[in-house]
Amino acid sequence: MIKKHYKPILYVTLIVIFLFILNDQYQDKKMYEEHISQKLNNDIHKVVRGIVSTYNIFDEILDSGEITKRQANLLLHFNIDIGTITKEYVMLAVDLNRLNISNFNNEAHNNSLEIFSFLFALTNGEEYKLEELDDTLIVLDSELNETIGYLRELHFDWIKAAEKNTSGVTINENLARLDGNEFFSFCGEDSVSKKFWVNLIVDLDEQTTKFLNKYEIDNIEEILYN
Repeated sequence: MIKKHYKPILYVTLIVIFLFILNDQYQDKKMYEEHISQKLNNDIHKVVRGIVSTYNIFDEILDSGEITKRQANLLLHFNIDIGTITKEYVMLAVDLNRLNISNFNNEAHNNSLEIFSFLFALTNGEEYKLEELDDTLIVLDSELNETIGYLRELHFDWIKAAEKNTSGVTINENLARLDGNEFFSFCGEDSVSKKFWVNLIVDLDEQTTKFLNKYEIDNIEEILYN
């Protein structure tokens, strides 16, 4: 009797064990995707916030005719975020077979780091005390005013890419805004499986390429140090 039912019992047991293993793998995969999605949401938010804030700061600088130490510090912070995070998510998109690296130049990453280097040179890498952050660092001459105008234009192009591929980004009367609640609601909990972040990276690259082609240059360095 035992021998007669041995194989069916064994098969059922193996099937149950297999189902448990599959469920564990599914739960592990789900937890991993949730973790990656949460980090992705925060990081893409940093990029979009950096673009929006940098555009607004450049607009303030052009209005005032000067760069304060606070503005210089913020511009450094935002542009290093844009550069490093876009590169990280280009690599993630490639790893997930969502992006063909052979057809992608990563111009947003390359040029944001050039902007960072330019701004770093203006500050000489100095760290400022809290009480001096509102002090004037540089008064714009005609050349620097023109350069800041180019940088504002590039960040405006990046804002349009963010507005197209995310939510919560608006620009009105030269003031850009980012609604964080709307942005994160749009991203959702499984954002890594969605297309918006890959499309954003691609559009940032395309907008940068269009900007460079418009002024017939290969890199924004040619404008920054002309």
